[in-house]
Amino acid sequence: MKAIWNAIAIVLLINLLVLVGAVLWLYAEDRLNDERVRQAAAIFQTTLSEDASTREALQRKLKEQESQAKEMGWLEEVSGGPVSVADRLARDRRTEELAALALERSRADREVWLKAMAHFQREVEVAEARVKAQREALQQVIDQQTAAGQSEGFRKAVQMYEQAPPKLAKQMLMELIQQQEMQQVVEYLAVMQPRKAADVLREFKAPPEVKIAAELIEGLRLRGVEVLNDALAAAGGAS
Repeated sequence: MKAIWNAIAIVLLINLLVLVGAVLWLYAEDRLNDERVRQAAAIFQTTLSEDASTREALQRKLKEQESQAKEMGWLEEVSGGPVSVADRLARDRRTEELAALALERSRADREVWLKAMAHFQREVEVAEARVKAQREALQQVIDQQTAAGQSEGFRKAVQMYEQAPPKLAKQMLMELIQQQEMQQVVEYLAVMQPRKAADVLREFKAPPEVKIAAELIEGLRLRGVEVLNDALAAAGGAS
């Protein structure tokens, strides 16, 4: 059991190291700073419905500001007198240049973020693959320990039946049969010493027990275990 807990602790430690390594890589590649961490944390502070309401309110505010800006621009044009075509074109060109720069910066930031997310996704996939392999290895250890415990218990049970007096062994096996464990009894008899198994089968003497003995002998035959003739004769003679 201690080995299992040690394996679980190792898996958790490896996962923690992978996560810390991913964060350190983002910092080292200048892809993550305190501001971006706060931005990422802010994403999960509100619900999706709250974000939708906030976006709608922001859009309404932007439309109002745009309308006000247009109105202010028109007032400036009127107050300053007529604007020449050259000045208007220069102003429009400057506005387009600023918009293009803003768009290019936005694209660059988006590209950097996408690359960081792709790298992080690859790190997560590698970590998941490691965790899966470790989980399978841990499960294999658990299965092996479980099988070893069951095998040891099975051997001890067989040894107990062999060492017990035949009559007592028969009574214990009858309790298993009454619990619908006929197949388990067949497995015990199959690996017992033939002479011991024959002695136990001889104890099935009462008419109801003879039928059970016949079923046990048939079960042993199907498993390829040859039952001693004297055991079969004892079961038949009691009938």
